[in-house]
Amino acid sequence: MLTVREEMCGLDFEKLYRYCPPNKGCSQEDIRRAEARLGVRLDAQYADFLRYANGWREFFGDISLFGTQELAGSPELDMAWELLELVYPLNPHLAFQKEDLLPIAIDEAGRGFFVLAPSARGGPGAVIWFAGQEVERYASFHDFLRSILQYNIDDLEESFKGRA
Repeated sequence: MLTVREEMCGLDFEKLYRYCPPNKGCSQEDIRRAEARLGVRLDAQYADFLRYANGWREFFGDISLFGTQELAGSPELDMAWELLELVYPLNPHLAFQKEDLLPIAIDEAGRGFFVLAPSARGGPGAVIWFAGQEVERYASFHDFLRSILQYNIDDLEESFKGRA
């Protein structure tokens, strides 16, 4: 994904978009501290990602993915919790308890956010995208990342076609 974002940055001659690199990966101790603060064990796929990139501001458009710093307490996380409080009653089909959902990303304006949902079988949890209602559900954090990568590739091809 970093390669695609760097290519977009190089082709964005009018500087229409902001391109932020991912944060440096975190340590296992950082993950333990975030888990202790939250009172949950992080999804293994998400925790692995945090070891590589401990959060990523604007990794897709104006959507920022939380790192351990945000998970330990931040205005962005607070906003995501508030949004979850608002949208949870509007989505009765979820089959998850609100308390079991963990916000992991939010857009700059607070219109949309993403949560990790627990797995019923102990495997990877799903990622759910909300913008009032559920927009999309990804089977795992890896599936979520693959989809965001594809969105970035599509954006690269549509927005910068013929500029290379």
